Amino acid sequence: MTRNTTPLRPREKIARKAVHALSAHELLQVVIGVGTRSQPVERIARAVLKVLRHHRRPPSFATLLTIEGLGVAQAARISASFELAERVRAGLVQRKESPLVYQLPLRYSAKSAGGEVLRESAIESAPLLGVETVTRQLIERLLEVHASGVSVSLVGGAQNSRPDMRTLSLARHVRAGCDLMGITIASFLIEAGGKKEQIV
Repeated sequence: MTRNTTPLRPREKIARKAVHALSAHELLQVVIGVGTRSQPVERIARAVLKVLRHHRRPPSFATLLTIEGLGVAQAARISASFELAERVRAGLVQRKESPLVYQLPLRYSAKSAGGEVLRESAIESAPLLGVETVTRQLIERLLEVHASGVSVSLVGGAQNSRPDMRTLSLARHVRAGCDLMGITIASFLIEAGGKKEQIV
C-alpha cells in the first residue's frame, strides 16, 4: 500500500494537528485565504512576512494594500487579525469593566542625547484629536527642540490604568513616528486611579 506523501495544506494541518504547528507563513496563508492567478497565496504570504520583518510591527491597512495580490477584503482580514491579537495580549477581550479613555492632556518631556530636559509641555487638546494629529503635533514639537528622546504620559479619569484601543493606537503611532525620526521613547505611561502602566 502506497503512503500518501502529499504535504498538508495549512488548513488541513490545523485540523489534523493543531494551530501552533503552523509556521508564520502558513498562518498568514490561512488568514489570506486565496491568491490570484499571478500571485498565489504562498507568495502573498511571503510578501506580508517581509513587511512584518522590516517594520517589526503590524503593517497599516494602507501598507497591506500596496502588496501585489492583496485585495481590500484580504487586507481587512489581516488587519483585523492583528488587532484581535493585540486586544487579547492587552487583556481587553476578557475584561468587563469600562476601559480607560484618556481625558486630560498628553504630557511630554523632550530630552537631549545626554538626558538634559529640553522642553516639558502638554498637548492640551489631545482628547479631542485623532491619533494621527496628536502624533504629528508631538513629533513637530520634538523636532523644534532637536530632541533625541522623549517621555510621554496620558492621564485618564477611570480607575483602571489599563489602556483602551484608542490609547494603544496612539502609542503605536507615536512609537512609529519617533522611530522614523530617530527619537528614543524613554517611557509611555498611562496614569489612572493612582496607578501607572508602561505601554511602550
